[in-house]
Amino acid sequence: MKTAWRWCAALTGAALLSVAAPASGAPTAITLIHVNDTHSKLDAWGPNDPRLDGTLGGLTKAATVIGLLEKAMPNPVLVHAGDAFHGELFFTNYLAVPEYEILAQLGLQAIAVGNHEFELGPDALVYALGQSALDGFPVPAVSANLDTSACPRPPTAESQCALLDGLVSPYRISTVGGVKIGFFGLTISDFTGQLSAPVVIPQEFTEIAKATGRDTRHVVLGHLLRGGSPTTFDRLLSLRFGAAAVRALAAAKTGVMVALDPPKVRYVPLAEATERLKVVPLDCDTILTARELGICLGDAVGE
Repeated sequence: MKTAWRWCAALTGAALLSVAAPASGAPTAITLIHVNDTHSKLDAWGPNDPRLDGTLGGLTKAATVIGLLEKAMPNPVLVHAGDAFHGELFFTNYLAVPEYEILAQLGLQAIAVGNHEFELGPDALVYALGQSALDGFPVPAVSANLDTSACPRPPTAESQCALLDGLVSPYRISTVGGVKIGFFGLTISDFTGQLSAPVVIPQEFTEIAKATGRDTRHVVLGHLLRGGSPTTFDRLLSLRFGAAAVRALAAAKTGVMVALDPPKVRYVPLAEATERLKVVPLDCDTILTARELGICLGDAVGE
């Protein structure tokens, strides 16, 4: 069975884990609508109109667009890539409760727990998710790397972070148009690693940094749209790669990677991509420059 994907970016972001198609041979169209980093901007902002109202963005405007898409497009799936916390006056007064409840009423299927969700500590997140649920709008929050083992059990007045176990799931599966769709979330750590305490957010690359004493970064394809100052080529390339990867999932292609073979994006078997070792000459000028800057290239740890 074939699954056709339609992408509608109301703002930006979000991730798909897997697709399980029904046995029927008829194609099913799925519309993925994704937003992220809304930061409790419920009202429009930016340049003001003659009535001094903002003219750009705002979740209320996005909700109108999302609602129209959900009515017009087949089998809509609304997801949020995280960072609802920290932002406008609405957040100062109500945390992210209004935002969560608006998203829930729009049919939100999954929302990742972002690093900003811990800016006021884990208990603030417990409150926002719990209050939304009490109001009748449970939030489908997902994160697969939150370690709550150090949270007091039973919860105390001083620390209620153990309640996150019942409010955040590692993953969730939705059935849309007869197609099972799986979502999972990954939370990046805050800069200090302390704001989420006693919740621990494991990050493998931080362990590498501790072991080597060297600055270590992680690279995620989805962040090509946000890294540095991307060019138009960067943005288009990341869009093409992401769309090609989803098409590969929908077609049950495995053991392949997407690659740019101008002017096309094609699938390259992993065996072909790794059949020979590709090396960089050690006397290359960029290697020499990196060493002069003290950058570790993995071949001289401890020197």
